[in-house]
Amino acid sequence: MNTEIKVGIFSLAGLLLLGLGIFLLGDFSIRKEYPLYVEFKDVAGLPDKSTVKLSGVEIGKVKDIAMDGDHVIVRVAVYDGVKIYRNSHFQIGSTSLIGSKYLQIDQGTSDSGVMEAGAHIQGDNTLPLDRMLTSTMASVQKLVDNVDQKGQLGKDLGATMANLRQLTANLNTLISSVQPRMEASMENVQSVSAKLDDLMAKVDLMMDKINSGQGTVGALVSDPKMKDDVKETMANVKDVTVKAKDILGRMGGFSVDWKYSTAYEPQADSWRSSFGIKISPRVGRYYYLGLANLRNTDDTLNPNNHQESNRVDAQLGWEGNNYDFYGGFVRGTGGVGIKYRPFSSDVLNRLWLTGEVSDLGRNRTINGMYLNKPQYSLGAEVKVNRNISVSARSADIEGTGNSQYGVNVSFDDKDIAYLLGLVSLGAMRSTGGN
Repeated sequence: MNTEIKVGIFSLAGLLLLGLGIFLLGDFSIRKEYPLYVEFKDVAGLPDKSTVKLSGVEIGKVKDIAMDGDHVIVRVAVYDGVKIYRNSHFQIGSTSLIGSKYLQIDQGTSDSGVMEAGAHIQGDNTLPLDRMLTSTMASVQKLVDNVDQKGQLGKDLGATMANLRQLTANLNTLISSVQPRMEASMENVQSVSAKLDDLMAKVDLMMDKINSGQGTVGALVSDPKMKDDVKETMANVKDVTVKAKDILGRMGGFSVDWKYSTAYEPQADSWRSSFGIKISPRVGRYYYLGLANLRNTDDTLNPNNHQESNRVDAQLGWEGNNYDFYGGFVRGTGGVGIKYRPFSSDVLNRLWLTGEVSDLGRNRTINGMYLNKPQYSLGAEVKVNRNISVSARSADIEGTGNSQYGVNVSFDDKDIAYLLGLVSLGAMRSTGGN
């Protein structure tokens, strides 16, 4: 083999290797493809030649990205034979918080039909993960600033607390004028309660002697019929005494809490406030009455605000050490909710998980958005102390799916609880104790 042949073979091999490198590194493919055109407001840094994935599987490449007025058109090459249904969703995905971007397709349903080659699709203009995290952190910082008296929330809380202090001062004035009579009444109640305890003890002792035939009473009641009559009488006395104790216990068992909460919803750029009163006639049971989503109806609604304003809350609840279940009117419609504390350790026992469902028959348009599914909400609440907690939740998951970050304030009102005890005493006296 002479030198010219060797040079020719070497040159041919080099050209083949160069062509293979250009093919592998360039925008070439031996597979048949068909084009799709996807329109976005913002492609969030999606690069040319990036991957296209359908339900997590690579099915094509991004060919090029170009501006068209105030929109961005992404030309996609999809491998021939891959079916994409017309109601599929196109959005920008990311492999991680700082990972590479790709075009993500969530497959639709077959009954909507198959997209044809050259179809134009409107992409979902949702925030990418990095921007969503940045927006969330900004919202949290705004919430902290507001709570720290630097924003409108702090001012509103301050004004609300000032009004409540004024209300409490007025109630204190009222209480001071009637307190002597109230104290006398309550002292009488305590005296009656002590006497009932003594009576019950004596009844139990007498019943034991009758049953055993001991002592003077046991000896005197020798006739079986008389013995039965006496036992029945003693049982009735004990039953009435127990009922009286129950009534007196409820009189002193009232507790009252005022509750105020406010939450910021970033997607609607709006605050939602609620205010109400929780009355517990005894441990483990309560009634709540209040108003939710308070708003001046003259204010202009944000286009993304799809919560109805100034709704009534009226609920009956049961609570224990690790749970709180309630039902009734939840923001003006029938619903139920639950709070659950999953941990008992000193560090994690401040965490409560929350869930709520309401408006089961919803079928209407709210601020331009048609909603026909119940409101489901899930979230978490952390108790800072007995009076303050912070919360975060995903509200109306089947509808808007917006997130909310809130602060909840509550404080007990012993004066009103005292008044309710007095009212219970008056009601018992007017009905003869029934």
